[in-house]
Amino acid sequence: MALISNAKGRREDETPSGYERLFGNRQLGMLMSKVQSAVISTGNELEGMIANEIKDTKGISIQKINKENRVFKGIKDGHDIIIDCVVEKERKIRLIETL
Repeated sequence: MALISNAKGRREDETPSGYERLFGNRQLGMLMSKVQSAVISTGNELEGMIANEIKDTKGISIQKINKENRVFKGIKDGHDIIIDCVVEKERKIRLIETL
């Protein structure tokens, strides 16, 4: 399980984070960096759990399953966009982005 206490966050020797600049407080900036890291880890864990439960992977694209189908090439000013989850069903495509 992802815990804030286990999150790496920003190291003390790194330049100030955007959070530190936003709040004007180094300790709060470091904490928010750890929170962000824990949120990302939680999303990765959830994705792994989902991948382990899916039996029929047709039409499902996440990091661990059919990941190449999550990439939309050259969409934004010639850059690729990578979607967290793509579900294709009944000729409809659903794009799912997590925070």
